[in-house]
Amino acid sequence: MHLPVLAAITALLLSPAPISAFPLWTDIFNFAPPVCLPPPTPKTIRLSAPDLTKLIKPYMPPPKGGISLIPSFRPPLLNFTRKSTTTLFTDPHLKQFLTIAPNASMVLMRKQVDDRTRLSYPYTTFGKVFLRDGAKRGSCSGTMVGPNLVLTANHCIAWKSTGNWSVEFVPGFNAEDARSPRPFGGAFAKQCLGVDAGVTDGRDYAICELDGPAIGVTTGWLGWRASEKNEFYLKGEWSSVGYPFNFRDGQVPATEEGIRMRKVENSGGEGGKVMASSPYVEQGWSGGPVFGWDGDEPFVAGVVTATVGTSSLDHIFAEFTFHAGGVRLAEMVQFGLTQWSPLA
Repeated sequence: MHLPVLAAITALLLSPAPISAFPLWTDIFNFAPPVCLPPPTPKTIRLSAPDLTKLIKPYMPPPKGGISLIPSFRPPLLNFTRKSTTTLFTDPHLKQFLTIAPNASMVLMRKQVDDRTRLSYPYTTFGKVFLRDGAKRGSCSGTMVGPNLVLTANHCIAWKSTGNWSVEFVPGFNAEDARSPRPFGGAFAKQCLGVDAGVTDGRDYAICELDGPAIGVTTGWLGWRASEKNEFYLKGEWSSVGYPFNFRDGQVPATEEGIRMRKVENSGGEGGKVMASSPYVEQGWSGGPVFGWDGDEPFVAGVVTATVGTSSLDHIFAEFTFHAGGVRLAEMVQFGLTQWSPLA
């Protein structure tokens, strides 16, 4: 498989049309309605980590300098930005906590991605994941990692649901933009792939194949980088975008930049890594990307999974934000690219 196949993409573009931890999955009830009725419940594929490795090993590119990688794709018609422009907000109801919880400043003071950035690559690849499981509603965050592939957190997927459930991804979502809250539309998941993992496990990620036209041809997508060496993650400077519920009700994208990993450990068996940074997230940010830059090319290296602290107010008195990454994440994305991509 050759990915991206620029000629094919261009043709498509021009054709018509033991510490306490809690996951950052959010129950919400005040979000914009879907643009269409949900499709049937997605198919779920949950493999053991060894089975996933065995399945995808023939498709994995050989590492270069200890780093495996797949390139990103930026649509030629999209604006590009290397640095986001943001507006800083502080939750007025929670300012009191800043005096007693120094770590809370990164949680309570949010940088909102402005519209110029939101509609520029790579921010076009980030979006909100709407979750429905029967009458229950929730949300996570996600990233386009292929023409029709979204990457999110494993714990966001209703693997064990026996009812009617759905996953919808809306890139660039901003409910406060009356003109264009869904600038690229949205797409429902047709099937999802993950491995058995907990919320502080280094394999807490999943990919979903989106139904309908390849939305990534319009938004672009992020390639990935992965390494067996912890130094790759410790030395990097990372960013993330998500939809935390404690910031404008999770209706607009927030971002954090200059993230440094304080600890990186192997987790969840061979190939999984859990990465801990200073706290910066809240519920609803689960599945948001850990992304970095290789020159002017953005890439994803992990996903946000949990905030960790010592009380029921972990989001205020947090010690760490946990992320999941590693070679296992790369294998999962590569599976989707080789088996589910319309350009494969």
